[in-house]
Amino acid sequence: MANETDGALVKELEEKVQSLLTDELLQDVSSNSTFEEINTLIAIERGNAYRIQIDRGPLESLSIVVGQASTVNDIKKLIQVKLERMHRHGKHMSW
Repeated sequence: MANETDGALVKELEEKVQSLLTDELLQDVSSNSTFEEINTLIAIERGNAYRIQIDRGPLESLSIVVGQASTVNDIKKLIQVKLERMHRHGKHMSW
């Protein structure tokens, strides 16, 4: 009986997670987002953060989300994370 209940709960949870992953309101949330990135996206919705588009000339531009209280060091870390993710996906960046 417990296994059937556990199986039903797991199935229900999987269905809810799948519905969240396909929700159009969450399309700008990457499945590998960090906790800080999720909090920053929430801050955008509340008006406490903004997006920065970094034009790198002939290279691919970068888009990052920055909180209003972010320091230059915070922005550098965000850029580094973005570049590391691009590198993992086979894209190479040149500073």
